[in-house]
Amino acid sequence: MPVASDQSRCGSGTLILTASGGTTYRWYQNATGGAILFTGSSFTTPILTATDSFYVANFDGTNESLRTKVRAFVHAIPNAPVAQDVSRCGPGTVTLSATGGPSLRWFAAASGGGALFTGASFTTPSLNTNTTYYVEAFNTNCNSARIPVQAIIDALPAVPVSQNESRCGSGSLTFTANAANPVEWFAAPTGGSPINTGASFTTPILNNNTSYYIAANNGTCSSARIQVDAIIEPVPAAPPVADEGNCGPGTVTFNISGSLIYEWYDVSSGGVSLHTGSSFTTPQLTTTTTYYVQAIDGNCISPRTAVDALILSALPDPVANDVNRCGDGTLILTATAPGADGYN
Repeated sequence: MPVASDQSRCGSGTLILTASGGTTYRWYQNATGGAILFTGSSFTTPILTATDSFYVANFDGTNESLRTKVRAFVHAIPNAPVAQDVSRCGPGTVTLSATGGPSLRWFAAASGGGALFTGASFTTPSLNTNTTYYVEAFNTNCNSARIPVQAIIDALPAVPVSQNESRCGSGSLTFTANAANPVEWFAAPTGGSPINTGASFTTPILNNNTSYYIAANNGTCSSARIQVDAIIEPVPAAPPVADEGNCGPGTVTFNISGSLIYEWYDVSSGGVSLHTGSSFTTPQLTTTTTYYVQAIDGNCISPRTAVDALILSALPDPVANDVNRCGDGTLILTATAPGADGYN
């Protein structure tokens, strides 16, 4: 009897069966009888869709040996897996997933090469550009065709350009951002929904410093967020200053005790500063005149304080008469002057 080994293949097709141990070989479909399919040491089967058996015998020109059974195994090919492309914004890893099986293998090439990973989900190394991977399903004997799966790296938009804004005292502030893509405004450095969309954003009324965060969005990806600060600077209190006066025409000097910058005006708002400093001497005055002073602390200006330079009418000289008495004792001296409240 000849010697022959079983052969196998994945999916439908032909198989080459080879025999040894004799000189001439006859191939049959049946264990006994039947027509000769082929004569020779190597027999190519017809196209097979299922496992089948063939038989081979030695023939010496006169006699034929017993036949040897040779099996041609046709193993089922797994269905190709199902997978979808996955994208991310900016460089990094991407996790690709596929369904099918019973088992899955991932490759960097459409054919050949070693498996990168075995399993339903494969996490790529960090990627900077779009990269195609391939996944196949396999069983004990066969593997499916490989299908391509793309890890897509979408470009991040450029970060917007903006700056901090400040104001004196409570109120709202308006920020403006420049970017090539639409701008989104957030109340937090990460997460959350936009509180405004557009190049400009006006805050609600603020009493304290508040930070906001800006990102550009191209419809697919958002840029990194940048922080801008709404700065509420304190308004200095109106400076405390008392009225000062002069008896008759002349100058009046006002003094403020404080460490801020003080500006003096002759109008309650606007106008041109007459003097800067904690002490201010008026020009020569003939009538009572009101001045105004404001304090400046950094970028902020206090309300103005009104202060009067009082020009008081001069009193006439007092009138008094000499008084005498006889002998030691006290005397009462009396003086009068119109408008006088007291005498020294």
